[in-house]
Amino acid sequence: MNLKFDCQHAYPAGFILELSFQTERRCTVLLGPSGSGKSTVLAMIAGTLLPQAGRITIDDQVVFDSQQGIRIAPQHRGVGCVFQQPHLFPQNTTVEAIVQYVYNVDKNKKSSLIIQLIKEGKWKQVLVFTRTKHGANNLCKKMIKADIS
Repeated sequence: MNLKFDCQHAYPAGFILELSFQTERRCTVLLGPSGSGKSTVLAMIAGTLLPQAGRITIDDQVVFDSQQGIRIAPQHRGVGCVFQQPHLFPQNTTVEAIVQYVYNVDKNKKSSLIIQLIKEGKWKQVLVFTRTKHGANNLCKKMIKADIS
């Protein structure tokens, strides 16, 4: 699976996020301090946040391109998200058709849950955010052991 991300987003406080990356891995981890834009990137990939400029391609399908005016709806992107904290979507938007489930999970069971979701859902590609590099390394080891790479 292939994900290409090259977008810019300006926050109201003046911070400008500019990020470009490409991955062919099934599991990709973004690391950064609180407020650095990790959740913003996830929202742009999922289609719940519109970047000011750029292009996002998932498996050779352009799902967002500001120059060409392409914006594929979130429910047609084939992206699944499990947020750290419960999120409520705004009313009257394209995301009304998305069903989201939030489960309270003991922190020691988060890794096994994401592995179960990936396997049962037959997800081809997943973007997972962790708080620390140590947490990312542990999750990757568990996923490799579960034959997810």
